[in-house]
Amino acid sequence: EALALVANLTGLGVPIRTSILLINNPEIQSIYNQAINKKEKFDPGVETLTRNKINEIVEKLKGTNEPDSKLDIPSVTDELLFSSLDSEISDLELLSILNTFYESVKVARFTANMRSISDLTSGLGKDIAALNYKKDQINKLFSKKAMMDLSPIYKGKTWQSTYLDIFNQVYDQLLPATFLSASPQFTDIMASVLSSIDVDNMEFTSETQSKISRDLLSYITIKAYQHNNGNGTSASVADLNNNFIYPSDQESINDLIDNLRETEVGKNNFFLDVFTISTPSSDKNNKTGLNLIESNTYRSLNGQQKIDLQTSFAKIYGSLETRNAALSIINYMMVKDGLQLAYGTLLDAISPFTMSAYLDHIA
Repeated sequence: EALALVANLTGLGVPIRTSILLINNPEIQSIYNQAINKKEKFDPGVETLTRNKINEIVEKLKGTNEPDSKLDIPSVTDELLFSSLDSEISDLELLSILNTFYESVKVARFTANMRSISDLTSGLGKDIAALNYKKDQINKLFSKKAMMDLSPIYKGKTWQSTYLDIFNQVYDQLLPATFLSASPQFTDIMASVLSSIDVDNMEFTSETQSKISRDLLSYITIKAYQHNNGNGTSASVADLNNNFIYPSDQESINDLIDNLRETEVGKNNFFLDVFTISTPSSDKNNKTGLNLIESNTYRSLNGQQKIDLQTSFAKIYGSLETRNAALSIINYMMVKDGLQLAYGTLLDAISPFTMSAYLDHIA
């Protein structure tokens, strides 16, 4: 971050000697050390720590001056910065240095958002969360509260404005009509979730936002399915809860698989006999505390075997005797992984038609 700050200040015309003297101020070095050596993952970063230190000095100075008197803050010069390296300076001089550093950090953070537009030459982004992240950065650039007006660069007939127009068309028109996570309704809910998270923290990346978005989408769609009683029968969502994977008085997913193997449909069934591995919570090698049914990741399936796999699960789903058991297996994947691809997932066995009841509730 210090390197990026110096590069940014150099680009704005600040002599590199001045920038290096600034970031090597002992108090600023202390702030960097605190930001690096956090006790908790979401402890304050450089900008917040600097603001807190400035407020602390201001309060201290107010206590030693007449009420309503203005602080006579000196200008920051190379001489002041140099003398601050190995000798004590006054609180007013330190306040001046920290103010300059704080403003520099804010400018660097703001101009870093410009990269979101220049990066459009390499593509829009790898997923919806990456696009949302770019959109947030672009919105900050053109906010009414922005520290500078960038419209001459991005609103005229420039290559940047062309890429920006393409991005806006994709984001505002194509994505909402194609992806659930880009719809206005989901975007509103996602914004509410993000408002309770420190999104300005260095630990919060587009990948973090992508994970939150996936989990939120899983939660909303599964709750809709659960609220509407699945396919119209309460039995189809009876075990859509945590008791299905945690040890309890309820029948576990392991019991269900064992019982299925005893049925007529379950005999010589590829899904039950070959694809799944049952690991109850009581197994000494199970460190999760969960009742698990996972795929055999050591077995590589060819095209024909994948067809056999989906056909074998479809037989369980198609039989009246075992239909509810098949729905329970789908419920297990919802509870355990949010119906997302994960380690040991059973999703390879599931054909879309077996999830028609769930898919009908997504709208």
